[in-house]
Amino acid sequence: YTFSIDPTDVSRTSGGYYGKLVANFTGTKYTLLDRGPKAGPGVTLETERRVLGACVYEPTVSYASGGYRRMTALLPNSYKGKDENGNPILEKWDEMQDLRNMHLLTTKIPSYKKIDGQWHYCYKWGGRVKVPSVKNFQLVLQADQDAVVLLFGKMGKNIYACDFTYPLSAHQAFAIALSSIDSKLCMAF
Repeated sequence: YTFSIDPTDVSRTSGGYYGKLVANFTGTKYTLLDRGPKAGPGVTLETERRVLGACVYEPTVSYASGGYRRMTALLPNSYKGKDENGNPILEKWDEMQDLRNMHLLTTKIPSYKKIDGQWHYCYKWGGRVKVPSVKNFQLVLQADQDAVVLLFGKMGKNIYACDFTYPLSAHQAFAIALSSIDSKLCMAF
């Protein structure tokens, strides 16, 4: 997927190009990249492409029988300075070394309730999400299962809600939500 603020030109060379979301073949791992060029001749370390986050889905057989999706998102939080415009430059993914330099988000564990004679996984949506869907999820910081940082859920046919807070940017939240509605070979039975 390509992110662009120009609907008429989504090429990497356009001024509206914002980055991309790439997936592995099975749809279990997604990587969000910024607008920088690939490392290579003529590309400086300051302008080189950076990883803005990663999203990993856990393949699960229980999905076919109604289990909830398990997802982990990693967001870098290490910066090495500022560019000529004063924007922060993200540390290279490979140089972050360990999870101390990342925010780790996990799927909130839903409650399991009996509704109309059937058992369902349920989240507290606060009236925001109206339609049950396997694509509905909430992400929390690993250290605090009560602090929801991303809420994504179905409100109607092809209408979704995506609410987020720190440490996510709008770009990161949208990419995680987009990865959720993408087809996944690992979860198709």
